[in-house]
This record gives sequence, structure tokens and C-alpha cells, in this order.
Amino acid sequence: MFRISFRNMFQNKGRSLMIGFFVMFATILYIVFSSFVSTMRSGMEDKIIQAVTGNLQIRPASATDVDMVTLKHQADSKSFMEDAQSKQIVSEIGSEDELAVRRVRFSTILTANGVKYPVTLVGLDQDFPEYKQAFKLTDGRYLDGSAEGETLLTTTQATKLGVKVGDSIEVYSMKLDPPAPDGKLKVVGIGDFEMLSMFGYSAAYTQLSSAQHFIGFEHGEVSEIIVYDRANPKAGDTSQLQNKLHGLGITASDVKVSAWKDMGGFIMGGVTLYKALFFAFIFILLFITCILLMNLILMIAMERRQEIGTLRAIGFSRNNIILIFIAEILLICLFSNLAGFVVGSGIVVAISHIAIHTMPPLAYIMGTEFFIQYHAIQVLPIIGIMLGIGLLSSLIPSFRISSLKPVEALKEE
Repeated sequence: MFRISFRNMFQNKGRSLMIGFFVMFATILYIVFSSFVSTMRSGMEDKIIQAVTGNLQIRPASATDVDMVTLKHQADSKSFMEDAQSKQIVSEIGSEDELAVRRVRFSTILTANGVKYPVTLVGLDQDFPEYKQAFKLTDGRYLDGSAEGETLLTTTQATKLGVKVGDSIEVYSMKLDPPAPDGKLKVVGIGDFEMLSMFGYSAAYTQLSSAQHFIGFEHGEVSEIIVYDRANPKAGDTSQLQNKLHGLGITASDVKVSAWKDMGGFIMGGVTLYKALFFAFIFILLFITCILLMNLILMIAMERRQEIGTLRAIGFSRNNIILIFIAEILLICLFSNLAGFVVGSGIVVAISHIAIHTMPPLAYIMGTEFFIQYHAIQVLPIIGIMLGIGLLSSLIPSFRISSLKPVEALKEE
């Protein structure tokens, strides 16, 4: 029976090639779009870790914020880590593969030229490269780790405030009641958060000491400690860090440890939306492919009425006819699917070394430079998916044609 299926596949080359074309085209589209979406998702996760959450966070047990991306965080006297404790933790857990950074983070208002702009002010205690990978400068320089009184603004912040590199802005102090301007920061750099700006993430970087001044941490207190895992950039397991802290005598009643997936929830929701849109597109694509294949297969079946009638007349059962027909379609789908897999993978691999330079608004989604990534394990399911589509598309036509009575088919001849 399978020899008959194989022979039939080449007997009507035009129909077989048409079916194969649709299957191959759908496979190529799936691989390219899947690689594009997975690259965007991975890139957004990287930027969240680099700019916002780090891999892991150590915060006071009294900290109440559940998402570092929103502007709802208000650090107060009940939510901080003592200077000695935070320095001990950084000293003990920091290593060649893990960078621990003390940080102050709180919501405040920047003002210049009579304009007020709400931001999350982030104070960093040292000069480290991770945040620079997410915040790309368009003018000026990055913070000087040994200085103070400097700030980095996003393009939107600078435009709204009407300032440029070299200008000064006033910062509302949270230690005053009510909050009021209590000092200035010099703008040393202007840029944007790659792949995060479209989500409305509005943070301004400054040195740790400057942030401590504006929030009222007068004795070296910090809001949190951010841990970057340089050996495993996507690490998010809190158990090992909790064990280290326990060894220092620091328990859950003193601090809470969280992972980047929990603290970047707002943006991760956007990433999930992208995935949902991708799967919706794939579903529509596969549905259309299924309908087209079903029509083509039905046409093939109708063209073979006499042949099928002859097979029935010499003793082939309905099940035999169904198996012959389905096997033929699956062979066409398999060969064209494999061809599409090779072509699609080749396209993605070929362009993966080419930087795609983008401008706003695409830059907000893809970054200013976009390198598509290929992961074979992520696109392998398309082989099974397309075989499943081929099977579903051939069921109705094969059952319909197999029910044909031999005498009716031979009479037409």
C-alpha cells in the first residue's frame, strides 16, 4: 500500500508540488517568526535584568512593592537595610561570577524650567557594566562611579523638562514633609532604555550617595541589594542565595529574596502579550493552510475516482483506500516540511550575523540593533505540527472518496 502511495505522489506532480509549496511556505514563516519572537522575548528579559531587577534581589522584610517596573514604590523609614548589614552581604556573596550592587530606589519628582516630571530615581553604589547594556546613550557619558550629584535621563525625560547634557535639574526630597525640591543633579548623559521605553518605564540613574540624600537615608541605608549572575545571565533560583544568607545569620525575618521573573511582572506581562499575538498569528496561518490543503486534497481525490473504483473492485477495502490516501499526503507533507525546515533555518542563520538597525518606534520594541537568534530546539515542533495539519486535512477527503462504490466510479469511465 505504501508503494502505491509513493507512486501516486509522483504521478500527479503538479498537485503534489502545490501541496508541498503551501506546507514549505508555512514552515518557513513559522521558523522565521518564531525565531523573531523568541529573540525579542529573550532580549526583553535581558534588559529587565540589566536595567531593573538584576537576577536576584535582597530587600528588607518590610518591603511591600511587588514589581520594580511600576512607579508605585515609596521607600520609607520602615523599608531599608542598614549600612553595615548591606555591606556585609555584598562582601560575602560577591564573587567573580556574581556581582552584588547596593541600590536606593524610590519614586520622586524632577523639576526644571517650571516643569515637573515623576520618575523612579535609582541610586547606584558603583560603576558596573550591566546597566549600560540596557541604557544606551545618545548624548553625554555614563555616571562617574567615584563622583556624586550626577544623573542620566531618558530622551523623553530630557525633552519634557527642556534640559540637555550639562544642565541641572532639581529633585524633590522625600525626607521633607511635604516633599519639596532639596538639591540639584547635573545631567551628564541622555539616552533610552532599550526595549523597555515602550512600556513606560521611566527611571533616572544617579550615584548612591545622591539618592540617599534625597530619600533621607543619612546613615548609609539602602533600599535593596541587586545580584547579577554573570555565569548564568538568566538565573533566577533564590534557594542558593537564601542558604548563603542563612549562613550569615540573616533569615527571612530580616530580608526577603526574590527573582527577576517576580519583580519584572509588568514588562513580563507585555512579553506574554507578544507571545500570545505570535501564537494567534501562527494559529491563523495554520488554519488557512489546513483549509487550502483540504481543498487541494479533495480535488486530487476527485481526479482519482476511477483509480479508486478500480482498487475497490479488485478487493481493496475502505480502510486500505484511506491508508493509501493519507500516507500519500503525509509523505508530501514530510518531504516539503523538511525542505521548509532547512530553508527557514538557513534564512535565520544567514541573517543572524547581520545587525538590523532600527529607528523609533521599532527601536522601542527591538532595540537600536537587532540580531535575530536561531534555536533549533524551539522550531523543531513545526515538523510535528505540519504533519498533524496534513493528517487533519486529508481525513475528510479520504473518508469521502473511500466511500465511493466501485460500480459508480467505473461507470463514469
